[in-house]
Amino acid sequence: MVFPETWTHQALPKELTIDHSQFTLRSLTELPPFTQVENPVQQLVVVVDDTWLSEKLTSWYQEKEFLIYQQPVITTVFDFQVPETSDRETMVKEIRKDLQAADPNARIESKDLFQVQTKTFTGGFFFLGLIFGLIFILAATLIIYYKQVSEGIEDKERFEILQKVGLSHKEVKQVIQQQVLMIFSFPLVAAIIHLAFAFPIIRKLLLLFGLTDRNLLISVTVVSVALFAVIYLLVYLITAKVYYRLVEREQ
Repeated sequence: MVFPETWTHQALPKELTIDHSQFTLRSLTELPPFTQVENPVQQLVVVVDDTWLSEKLTSWYQEKEFLIYQQPVITTVFDFQVPETSDRETMVKEIRKDLQAADPNARIESKDLFQVQTKTFTGGFFFLGLIFGLIFILAATLIIYYKQVSEGIEDKERFEILQKVGLSHKEVKQVIQQQVLMIFSFPLVAAIIHLAFAFPIIRKLLLLFGLTDRNLLISVTVVSVALFAVIYLLVYLITAKVYYRLVEREQ
């Protein structure tokens, strides 16, 4: 039996009892045939003799707690060296056709067909994410933009008074930039903080969809935050410019 050390949060025992048989646990430093990936569903790999397994399953299925496992699932894994993706897909479809003709309950899966199905499935979520993301960004920026413009109209007389008593255009511009930057930076900083706290949950949710690449998730997150910040920066520059035009006093 092979299972990862992270499968349990407790210290691993030195011995393990299975069906009244005692086994000693030892660490394996290398497992070339196994792919080290994260999975929300913990799995065990058991390597046993077929005759022993058949006998044990027959005896175990008589027990009440094993009644739901009356039908064992036999899986055959094989590899064939075909360089072209289209040729591999054609071969798998032919194998599936012949296999299901012999056994209607048989099922065959392949990496290439799984990629096509996954892209089709996740493409819809990607499209919805883009649409909702653009809508929310547009709504947030427009709300802040028009709020600043309306405040600029109200602040026009105040800035005119300040300029009459000696406040220069340069100083007015600095005050406006600091004010508008503060208004725009608060939502951006809050969004980044929320994302940082939600990142572990997002990562666990993506694991359910088979997305286990942590580095890819981090890269996409950083790029998304950068794009969001660039969009906010552009709107900030436009808003600050319009605000300045509203409140500046003619020379």
